[in-house]
Amino acid sequence: MPKLSFLIKRIRYLDYKAMFNAVDEVSRASHKPKLFILRDVVYCGLKYGASPYDYKIFGFEELNRAQRATFVTRSRAYDLDHLLNDPAAKHYVNNKFEFLQEYKDFVKRKWINVDEASFDDFVELVGDADAIMLKPIDEAGGKGVEKVKRKNFDSLESMYEYVKNSGKKLAEEVVIQHPDLAAIYPYSLNTCRLVTVLSEEKGPHIMYAIIRIGSHGMEIDNISSGGMYCPINVETGVICGPGCDYNVNTYECHPDTGVKLEGIQIPRWEEVKSLVMEATKVHPELALLGWDVAISTTDLQLIEANDYPGNEPMQMKGHIQGTKQGLLPEYRKYVKGI
Repeated sequence: MPKLSFLIKRIRYLDYKAMFNAVDEVSRASHKPKLFILRDVVYCGLKYGASPYDYKIFGFEELNRAQRATFVTRSRAYDLDHLLNDPAAKHYVNNKFEFLQEYKDFVKRKWINVDEASFDDFVELVGDADAIMLKPIDEAGGKGVEKVKRKNFDSLESMYEYVKNSGKKLAEEVVIQHPDLAAIYPYSLNTCRLVTVLSEEKGPHIMYAIIRIGSHGMEIDNISSGGMYCPINVETGVICGPGCDYNVNTYECHPDTGVKLEGIQIPRWEEVKSLVMEATKVHPELALLGWDVAISTTDLQLIEANDYPGNEPMQMKGHIQGTKQGLLPEYRKYVKGI
């Protein structure tokens, strides 16, 4: 049963419109009465700490109680964060500028603080590139991220003015991804997310890995902005399941390129794993992090780290068809008290 404080907070701030939308969607897909689904959504919120979105994407309407109990729901994710991450250290990953400084050994791209950058700094950042990435520092899920293209401006001066007046604080060099990843979908930087746990007894462990892929012409890979996730076999680096998007649509092949997703080998996989294992040493007081890694032909680098990495991708119903199991039993091998 979730903590009472969490339940009270959830009830107080629950998006009831989103809840009823989820009930409608599940009811239509499952052909079960709305009242039955609504009652079950409320029950799962109280029993397992599952949000309405959890209920929908995990396919709880198809699962029994024993299966439901294995999922890392919103409440359990909250518990994991509080058990493993020191709140006083979260600014190291939540503040994008601090992250870039603290993890500078794992960041290869050029970047500037827009507020502080002179025109000469901007010219150095752009160099001969066709575009730069412009990002807010107080948003998540790819919200507000923009690819600013040189061809849309008549001069570097006008491009600089646009960036300075954008209200966004971080400008970065565009990372040119490995051609094997560009072949899946070329318009976004398709990053791998690896979630690590630091155990006092067992040391660092990779809980799971996914690849985040853009779609439908978008230039970022976040699922909340229209992208999709595919699971990766941690041992081999091979994509081991279909793509799933925010609306729980499942894709055997990428909808834009037609590339079959399952079976693709992620390039430089052993190096990717070594990178994130090394990065866990920088701030061990943050013992649960999701690392977003970009892979090019010349190097690997961290794009960002997430102190609340999300466990939804590996538990989406399109990814658990064989097992009908969530991640909680695996977490319990490394985390006490969850």
